[in-house]
Amino acid sequence: MLVYLVRHGDAADLSANGPRTDADRPLTDDGRIRFREAAECYAGLMIEPDRVVSSPLVRARETAEILCEELEFGGALEESEQLVYSAPPTRAVTLLQAELLAHSDSIVLVGHEPHLGCLLGLLLSGSDRAPMPLSKGMCAAVEIREPQSMIGKLRFALSQKIARKLGR
Repeated sequence: MLVYLVRHGDAADLSANGPRTDADRPLTDDGRIRFREAAECYAGLMIEPDRVVSSPLVRARETAEILCEELEFGGALEESEQLVYSAPPTRAVTLLQAELLAHSDSIVLVGHEPHLGCLLGLLLSGSDRAPMPLSKGMCAAVEIREPQSMIGKLRFALSQKIARKLGR
């Protein structure tokens, strides 16, 4: 199974005139444009996912919506508290293990740092002490074959900036 980890794009800062809570921070206009350009590249690299699951925070959900459009994903975008930045990465591993046992071909998880970096490190090394942080708008793909170990192989990792250049 291929697991695609995608960090949200550039989001608005908290301000008196804008979002009042961290959970409500949307993508900026530039963040939307830059991520959409990168998502064109990601869509060309990804196999069609069985599921797309996002953190419920606004900036992650908006990022996932853009990616779903570029993927022409026909399923429903799902949300999970297991993908918020404060969730233990092991909870996301449990979700992935269930997908692998259900014989899913691929899944996309859209979320935040430090959660995604810790999850990526856990999937590649088996250790929760080896984070591999993702920059904003970045996508990493991990192939997992064994539900017993849940340790996979990195297939690619692309920054938003490089993906935008490749997508042109």
